[in-house]
Amino acid sequence: MKKIILILLLAFAITPISKAQTGLCETTPCTLVSMDTEWFPIVKSTNCANGQHNFVVMVIITYATYDCNGKITKVMNDPVFIDDRAEALANGCLLENVPPYSIGSNPISALNIRDFIVDAINAIMNDGTGATNGTADMLFPGSCNSLVKLNFPAGSFFIQAPDDRGIRDTFFVRNNTILYQSIPCGEACCKVVYEYRLITTEEGLTHSKWIPTNIQAEGPHCESLPQPDYNNYTNKLEADLIDPNTGLPTKVNGMVVGQEPCEMMCPRFNMPPHPMFKTKSTSITPNTNLGFSAKPTLVEEYIQVVSDIKVKKFVIYDNMGKKHEKFNKINGDKINLDGLKTGIYFIQFYLENNDVKTIKIFKQ
Repeated sequence: MKKIILILLLAFAITPISKAQTGLCETTPCTLVSMDTEWFPIVKSTNCANGQHNFVVMVIITYATYDCNGKITKVMNDPVFIDDRAEALANGCLLENVPPYSIGSNPISALNIRDFIVDAINAIMNDGTGATNGTADMLFPGSCNSLVKLNFPAGSFFIQAPDDRGIRDTFFVRNNTILYQSIPCGEACCKVVYEYRLITTEEGLTHSKWIPTNIQAEGPHCESLPQPDYNNYTNKLEADLIDPNTGLPTKVNGMVVGQEPCEMMCPRFNMPPHPMFKTKSTSITPNTNLGFSAKPTLVEEYIQVVSDIKVKKFVIYDNMGKKHEKFNKINGDKINLDGLKTGIYFIQFYLENNDVKTIKIFKQ
C-alpha cells in the first residue's frame, strides 16, 4: 500500500518583523557589523482615491551581518510576505508591477511567494558589501522533526485545506493505510553556503556574484536529540469517523505504529535552489581576488574608483530597477553623480576581464 504523508502547512505572517533573530543562530565570537531591514517591492498602487501611493505587495527581511574573521555571515529572520492589493483596489487604486515581476491583480501562488523570497535573500547576499571572493554563510531558523507512523481506523476521513483554486478535497482512509505526522524535536539553525563565482551563460554574458552551493545544519545535531513522545504531543493529527448508529462524525487519533529519528527540517521558502537548476550555464569558475573599490557609498558628488582591471563601463539602477543612462561616464578614476536625485542606487561596473562588480550607494 502506498504511503501517504500529511504535511501541516504554516501560513505566512502578515505583520512586519520587529526584532532580529537571536539565540538560535548567534554567531559568537563573530563581530556584529550591522542590523538591517530590507523591503523588496513587487506591486505598487497609484492614482488612489485617497491620494496615497504605496507598495502593496512586498517581502520584508530583517537580518544581521557579522564579520567572522573576514568571512561574511548574514543571519536572517523569517521573511514576511505582505499582500494588500484588495485594500488598494477598494480605494480605487491602479496596480503597477515593479520590475522584474509581472503579477498585478493576478492571483499569487505559493510558488510565486517562494520565488519572491529567494530573490530577496539573494539580493541581500549580493548587496555589494564585503569580500568578493571565497565563501559567505546565510543562517536562518529551522527545526529538528520526527516522523510518526500512524494507523487510523478504516473509514476515517480528512477534509484538506483549500488549494490555490479554493477547492477542498476529502481524503478517506482505507484498510492498511499508513499516514505520517511530523512533530518537533527541538530548534536548529539552517545554513546556506554561498560562493563568489564567475558565471558565463550560453548567451555569452559573464558576471560574478554570490551563489548558493550547499545547504547544511548548524548548531545541535538533530540525530542526537531524543525522540519526542507522541502521546504527550498536543497537536495530534485528527480525522473524522462516521458513527454507523447516528451517522454523525466523531474525532479520532491515529495509533502509533512506528517513529523515525529526529532529522533536520529547513523551511524550503528560505532555501535558494542551486543556480545550475535556475539558469543555463556553460561554465562556473571561482573568481580571482582582484583589487577593486568604489567609494564612498554615501555620495555627495563623486565616487572614486580604484581597480586592478580597467573598467569598460558602468550602469546605474535605482531601487525600482530603472536604468539611469545619463550618468555613464568615468572621468579618469572619478564618477560625477552631481545631479542624481537623493535615494538608493546600485552601480554595476563591467571590467575588461568580463567580471562585474556591484555596489550599493546612497546619494545625498
